[in-house]
Amino acid sequence: MALTFSNLQLQEFVHRWRQGVQPWGDFADFRKFSAPKALAPAGRRILKNVDRFRSNYVFVVLFVIAFAILTSPLLLVAVAISLGASYAILLKSPDKRIILAGHELSQSQQFGLVGVMTIILFWFLGTGSIVFWIIGLSIVLILGHAAALSVEDDLIRPVELHGATEIV
Repeated sequence: MALTFSNLQLQEFVHRWRQGVQPWGDFADFRKFSAPKALAPAGRRILKNVDRFRSNYVFVVLFVIAFAILTSPLLLVAVAISLGASYAILLKSPDKRIILAGHELSQSQQFGLVGVMTIILFWFLGTGSIVFWIIGLSIVLILGHAAALSVEDDLIRPVELHGATEIV
């Protein structure tokens, strides 16, 4: 089974993603930043903020990737080689197979081979650590933002004390 996307499907995906972007003023409203008082509110904040700002966080990850590429040209070379090989496979028809060392490879096997070769290329160029740096920094930025940005539930919530309900 081949994975294919039409141009219309891609445009529709990008359109839905861009519609999900919340106002940047809400995303970076530093007046709403505070340390959570306990682990439970932090978890609730993370879940709500990741759901609400999902598209904004994609921009954060793209910014981190762009920064990494600008500061490491070898990563740019490795990604360009990988994308170029993948694009060359896509240009051929899906039923077009290649023969490598006497074995016939399907399109999905060719993509798998490109993936393995990309990992090896990352290792030889020393860009593997940069990829993990991107992943780690993205996780820290997203979880840090999501945990620090208070949600409406944090501001007003009922607390039951000895049978009486009090608004905190």
